[in-house]
Amino acid sequence: MVSILQCDGETGGITSATHGESYYKNIEKLENDIITSLGGKAAIELKYCKVDIGCGSDIQKAYDKVERIVKEYCGLSFSSHAETYDHNQYSIENQAREISFKMQEYYNKAKKILVEHNDLLEKMANLLIEKITITYLDIESLKKSSISEKCKM
Repeated sequence: MVSILQCDGETGGITSATHGESYYKNIEKLENDIITSLGGKAAIELKYCKVDIGCGSDIQKAYDKVERIVKEYCGLSFSSHAETYDHNQYSIENQAREISFKMQEYYNKAKKILVEHNDLLEKMANLLIEKITITYLDIESLKKSSISEKCKM
């Protein structure tokens, strides 16, 4: 569900169900969640050429998952996993660099997806203005109509 209504002092945005621990046994699902979390920031930057100051909790969610990939799943190298147990300054800085690198990589992927599907993004924004809240079914309907339009070309 996506809404422009505020909830508990936060701005509107994507609301998703929390996944249980078993959901993240697949690294691809974890990476998709990271890209989704960074999508709002990327969309604001692409559309308005401004930094989104309301995305702090989304960035933190993405960061926590990237940190997990780097530390637990050897996201970039086996050394980062070994360094999880070594708390010297070099190890801490090395992990921070790896996390930063991965965050930028996922952010770039989010922007690429948004650019590739800009027509769908515009349709979703217009529908959101019209309805205030849109559901998964609304989004799927928009996706199907976008695919149909592309096939006619």
